[in-house]
Amino acid sequence: MLRRLKYLAKRTRGDANLRREFSAVRREINRLGVSAESASPPVTGGLRDVADELAELTDRLASMREELAYVGKSNETILRALGKRFGPFDVARPGIKERFESPYPWMVPAAVEHANSLLTRDMRCVEWGGGASTPYWCERVGVLHTYEADRGFALLLLDFMTRRIELADHWRLHFVGCNWASTEAIKRKKGTAFPSAAVKDALVADYATMVPDRVDAIFVDGAVREATLAATAEYVRRDKPLLVVVDNTDAGYVDGSLSVLDMSGYDRVDHLPANPARPDSEDPTCTTVFERKR
Repeated sequence: MLRRLKYLAKRTRGDANLRREFSAVRREINRLGVSAESASPPVTGGLRDVADELAELTDRLASMREELAYVGKSNETILRALGKRFGPFDVARPGIKERFESPYPWMVPAAVEHANSLLTRDMRCVEWGGGASTPYWCERVGVLHTYEADRGFALLLLDFMTRRIELADHWRLHFVGCNWASTEAIKRKKGTAFPSAAVKDALVADYATMVPDRVDAIFVDGAVREATLAATAEYVRRDKPLLVVVDNTDAGYVDGSLSVLDMSGYDRVDHLPANPARPDSEDPTCTTVFERKR
């Protein structure tokens, strides 16, 4: 019997006559009707080998069932079906996916907790620079506008967020591909050359655009920080939001741009990490929270 199982297992590795092989394996498993978990008395010795072979065949049967689902289907149908199962988030690097297991902004934790204590479900908010912060902020506010400049992260966020209708209904994504940190950068983050000056300026302007609705909280991270801080200054003048969070305020190009903000009506708290980062670390070293004075 074991020899026959091995023979069947070997045959099912090929693609020829897939339906016939599928039926043969299924009939064999139904005929034997034995497994390591259900056998009585307990499976031992040669029967244990048989049970192991059955487990392997069962796995192969499941795989073949998936393949058969696409037999005779158009490439478009197959790609659409696979896209639902294997989206950008599914194929993301493990380190990135881990950040979304319990989503949390990549900022100084004390600053995140400070901001979190002020958020309510009726707030309309703007986030420049998406990531694991996006689902975190989104589940705490009424509407979150996320501006993202990196194509990969935009696709990942779109995949992750739209699978969670309770988040997607409160979320708006704005993708503008100006993926460089500072307006003074000489190349994109991934090393590709800039477009023409006119196109570059248009990208920056569109990334730092303002939503027409009143905004209650702003999270400034991500690309072209000088431009987004200039837009933040306009929000402060127009809406006087309760909360403004700016990450990496210890970076020269960010700290220098804070001068455009008139925060005289706000209390400023610079949050530093409990354990200072190594000099070569990419971890944030200062996140600043501006809270409107009561």
